[in-house]
Amino acid sequence: MPDDLLQPPGVELFVEVVDRAGKAVTSGSAQKPLVLPIDALAGGPVSPGPGHSAVRGYFEFVDFNRFRGNDYYLLTESDFMYRIGPWLYSVRTGFGILTGRGGKVADLDPTDNAPVCPHAKDTEDKTCGHEVGFNYGYIEGEFHFGRLVGASTRLLAGHTVQGQGVGLELRLRVGSETGTNLVAGMSVFSNIGMLGLLQLEWDVIKGWPMSASVMVTNQPAGGGPTGGDIGVRLVYQVGYRAKSWLQPTLRIGYGARNIDHGGMSVGLGLVMGW
Repeated sequence: MPDDLLQPPGVELFVEVVDRAGKAVTSGSAQKPLVLPIDALAGGPVSPGPGHSAVRGYFEFVDFNRFRGNDYYLLTESDFMYRIGPWLYSVRTGFGILTGRGGKVADLDPTDNAPVCPHAKDTEDKTCGHEVGFNYGYIEGEFHFGRLVGASTRLLAGHTVQGQGVGLELRLRVGSETGTNLVAGMSVFSNIGMLGLLQLEWDVIKGWPMSASVMVTNQPAGGGPTGGDIGVRLVYQVGYRAKSWLQPTLRIGYGARNIDHGGMSVGLGLVMGW
């Protein structure tokens, strides 16, 4: 019998044999079939196959003020994702570290010739901004409302420079996760600030997935004691599918709070899937 019919808890069947004399011998019938019990194979659940798991890690340096050392942050994240599908599409858990300095543009750039800020944590000079930091863990779930529509929620908790901190991130994606899609989202972190995101991802050139993003944010000091001004970031990312299970990525971008207060950003990432 075909393997796809031999599934627990059992299968219904009847058998009819006709001998050389033309006499039919039957066991069961279409109206009253025999029931053949089938037990599940021992050894636990069968592997779901490739494409369900992924480990991701990346590092990014973001500068908003021409490398003066008073409006920047460094972000490192690493996580594990497992695709379940179809309604609860995936779950993800990981950790991150964000550290930097920031403040109001008027304080950071009091004159056109403001000096480069020294790495002095004990100084009261407002041109140095104030230190920010957030060490956190997070858990995320993504839900699908159709083949090409998904929404994810991420909850964060950890410790900031000012004390305990929490965060929330929401995203909506239209399109395939591994193909061309459009993502809109927002996030808010304790003592760090808020961020709005619009991102287009495409996988047109074989083996070279790419994305372009526009972000509006007051990070890294938007939630701090002095607050931070709104800025805009433009980011381009390109990945290289070196193997079916290995994909390094490069991110470059530019962010500005006004025409005289801006800087470059660069990031590296790695995704391994199986």
